Amino acid sequence: MKRRGRGRYESDKVPVMVIVPMDGDEEYILMISMDSSKIEEVVISRISRGSVIMTDGFKSYGVLESLGYIHETVKHSEREYAKGDVHINNCENGASILRPCLAKHRGISDKTNNIV
Repeated sequence: MKRRGRGRYESDKVPVMVIVPMDGDEEYILMISMDSSKIEEVVISRISRGSVIMTDGFKSYGVLESLGYIHETVKHSEREYAKGDVHINNCENGASILRPCLAKHRGISDKTNNIV
């Protein structure tokens, strides 16, 4: 049976954060968890403060504004997928391509050493 919802490292469904800058060079980051401290660690090391960051409505992303970023959201839980120029379609498209590739190799080992 297909499991829905966010990835959980503990349940052998490693979360993946997708970052797509305006120049289009995608970056996929394997995460131990998607709590606000891990999100802060990843974002600060890769994205300039003052940048606009677009995310879904996941609570842990709430830390972004306090870190000096302009945070725009779409709320999929409310069937909102775009709000003017705000969307995360590029990230979702990339993730939809990544999933079948990972399935072919039976996913990502939670023992890998490149997980943030």
